[in-house]
Amino acid sequence: MVYSGGLKIYSTMNVDVQNAMHKTFEDSENTKLFPKLSGDVQPQAAMVIISPEDGAIRGMVGGVGPKTESLILNRATDTYRQPGSSIKPIAVYGPAVELNLISPGSIIIDEPFSQNGWNPQNWYKGYEGPVTMRRAVERSMNIPAIKTLMQVGVDASFDFLVNKMHFSNITAKDDKYLSPLALGGLTKGVSVKEMAAAYATFANKGIYTQPYMYTKVLDKTGKVILEKEIVNNRVFSEQTADIMTSVLVTTAEGGLGISAKLSNMTAAGKTGTTNDDKDRWYVGYTPYYVGAVWYGYDEPKTVPYSQTSIVAHKLFKSVMNDVHAGLKNKGFKAPSGVSWATICLESGDLAVEGCEKTAYEMFKPGMVPVKECSGVHLAEGENPEGTDPNATPDPNATPDPNATPDPNATPQPSAEPATTPRPEHTPIPIAPAA
Repeated sequence: MVYSGGLKIYSTMNVDVQNAMHKTFEDSENTKLFPKLSGDVQPQAAMVIISPEDGAIRGMVGGVGPKTESLILNRATDTYRQPGSSIKPIAVYGPAVELNLISPGSIIIDEPFSQNGWNPQNWYKGYEGPVTMRRAVERSMNIPAIKTLMQVGVDASFDFLVNKMHFSNITAKDDKYLSPLALGGLTKGVSVKEMAAAYATFANKGIYTQPYMYTKVLDKTGKVILEKEIVNNRVFSEQTADIMTSVLVTTAEGGLGISAKLSNMTAAGKTGTTNDDKDRWYVGYTPYYVGAVWYGYDEPKTVPYSQTSIVAHKLFKSVMNDVHAGLKNKGFKAPSGVSWATICLESGDLAVEGCEKTAYEMFKPGMVPVKECSGVHLAEGENPEGTDPNATPDPNATPDPNATPDPNATPQPSAEPATTPRPEHTPIPIAPAA
């Protein structure tokens, strides 16, 4: 019937979006985007673009170069790879905000961390001490993500990912541990389509929509013989979604995602890099579209940071700049139903005279700090008690399988800077762990 039955299949594809993707991805000779780093092995990439308000897939590319065959591997839907730090907003911070555990200004201590012989590290040397949740996301810190996940709990995080955002290959047996859920070292991984749909939840005011590629099919007489049912469910409140968008705008516009910053449109987004730099991600969105990009090799191998650390960012930027050409930069709407307060960036409490580092930050109802800062702050260069900024956890320590999966089976991913991160950010809250 497909080939000779006179069917009319109505696709969700936007021709302009798809053409913009082909323009970038088919140019496999562009050495800036697709350098051959190991002999003649071609690095690969995939991308999905979704309309967040309805979940429709507007464009998809499953590989690099012109498509010359049918029924070949589609890396956007059929390949599953570890997401690295791009999992943090959807598995850690989004759930934490939704459960009223933290806010963007919450203070989390970035310090040496150890649990049952597991000593995770940040991608950078040392520790920053007290940081806000917004700063932790902006710089993709590992220790604050782990601490926040401990507040959320692995059961709740797993529920958000599997039962609410419908990731298909995340399993309780392999992945319901701190390392996979906080740092993205999932055993089987995620698809590009799944990541785009998950981030679309933030862009769509907290509602997840199962992505789809067609709307209906008619037979040769015009009768509807197949119609796509739109399936959606609420994951986050509108306030949580707006707060996370605000945090991810900070990350995209001035944090590690700055290399993906669009020239003509405000965007939110997050980077992702896995252990040994084998997978590189960028997932971002505007008020119009959500785009998810994966870059790496079909047979996993290290993508050297010095040469291609930001290729996923460049692919996102190249495609999305074209996709948004001529569209008004309307930005994201101001969050509704939230409260604002000026807080101290060192304590997370309400700022008082003498607090030099402050920010005007948003809070969900009931989450505004009520305590005023004591006014006692760390001196320049001083570290909180027990925190050595140059400390390096024992790399030979053996993780306890009851605390986190065997690192030899599930590598611990690490984030990397796309460029020199800003020394300061802007906003701030925290509900301490129970």
